[in-house]
Amino acid sequence: MKVHKYVIELTDEERCSLRRLVRSGDTKRRIADRARIVLWADEKVTIDESARRLGLHRETILYWRERFLDRRGDDIPECLQDLPRSGRPPVFSPSGGSSSQGGGV
Repeated sequence: MKVHKYVIELTDEERCSLRRLVRSGDTKRRIADRARIVLWADEKVTIDESARRLGLHRETILYWRERFLDRRGDDIPECLQDLPRSGRPPVFSPSGGSSSQGGGV
């Protein structure tokens, strides 16, 4: 029998929330894929099979399984969001171009 890394057993409430995210037409693709990763982990789908189904690297599957377990107490959509990026955010000029592009006509 294969050993499953980051075993996830969802509550009924978590399962419903994740399924709602997957089915919603308003959910971004990457969030829906992350919800599928967690749902499939609950269904004992292997890491390699999840990676194959989504066309992702197995390290990505492991990352999101671990991340869900670490942030499980948070709101379901929140724990599947990207973390804030480091560094200064881009600044855009009123003309619509990036200020680093010179902003000329």
